[in-house]
Amino acid sequence: MTHILRLANSFFRFAHKHLLWCLVACYCLGALLPGAGLWIRDSRLGPASMHGINPSLLSFMLGLLLFNAGLGLDQKHLSHLKRRLTVLTVATVTGVLVPLAYLIAVSFLLGFADVLIELPLLLGVAIIVAMPTAGSSTAWSQNADGNMAISLGLVLVSTLLSPLVAYGVLHFMHEVIVGQGGRGPTAFTSQMAATFLAIWVVVPAIVGFVVRKILGAARIEKLKNPIKLVNLINLLLLNYSNASLSLPSLIENPNTPLLLTSILVSLGLAVFCFGVAAPIASIFREQRAERASLFFGLGMRNVGAGMVLVSAVVPNPQIVLLPIILYNLIQHLGAAIVDRYIQVDESHGCK
Repeated sequence: MTHILRLANSFFRFAHKHLLWCLVACYCLGALLPGAGLWIRDSRLGPASMHGINPSLLSFMLGLLLFNAGLGLDQKHLSHLKRRLTVLTVATVTGVLVPLAYLIAVSFLLGFADVLIELPLLLGVAIIVAMPTAGSSTAWSQNADGNMAISLGLVLVSTLLSPLVAYGVLHFMHEVIVGQGGRGPTAFTSQMAATFLAIWVVVPAIVGFVVRKILGAARIEKLKNPIKLVNLINLLLLNYSNASLSLPSLIENPNTPLLLTSILVSLGLAVFCFGVAAPIASIFREQRAERASLFFGLGMRNVGAGMVLVSAVVPNPQIVLLPIILYNLIQHLGAAIVDRYIQVDESHGCK
């Protein structure tokens, strides 16, 4: 048993330090050996629920991630949020409106020349825009000695607002698509997205926070390492499963224009999401720690929730998943660049 625990701890330390490469490995495994990943995706836990959303193993895994995030929500950090309400409000609103403006601009530039390809691709980008701040942004922020009140605040506020934001963004994009002469995405509605996020994102996070209050912070702290290990394995399995659905078909039938377009659109969105933190930090004259948390909190999206959402409600999600998978890699690469930038900034005496 001791050897197993040591092996688990060694795996956690390695995977946490090299998360980007672990994600790449998961995607390669999903592309070459998709069987287990497809089994995870197709496993159902019960009959259809509200709006036809099936409670699946993927949904349960997503809920577990958010439940554990709620368990880790420290009351001490929440008490500091009152001092940061203005910057949190501005960051949250800007973090929705600027990527949405980018999405609208991309939709007009593409011009729906190839409706069969571009609409699913745009839906994938819209899902990214509609997702809340990634929980992993807090880990990056902590490693960079960022302001944890801002970091956790962005995760908390964006998660609680995610059903409303998803409904608004996807409903708006539906109108834009129809207005451009395209067809609205079939078997997918903004109501579905809002319902899914409420059930599998907001509720588990709240339940996790309530459980923490009942058990007490001291008991949860004793379980911190096992919880982190479960979270990491869960996250890697989610990415492997979704890669198993999307990547094999791309390898079997390569579509270079689609791949290049997806890379460029996802990369552009990442530049906007990370970049919007700089003017906010300048306007509020934030210091190095606050800037770090704003970069990570605005640049990193909970694409895991987006991938599960797409897998749950879109019948043929291969193209829709492609920009989401790419963004997941790009955002961790972007986080590593920001982390390096923050270190360089600090070495030049910026406090």
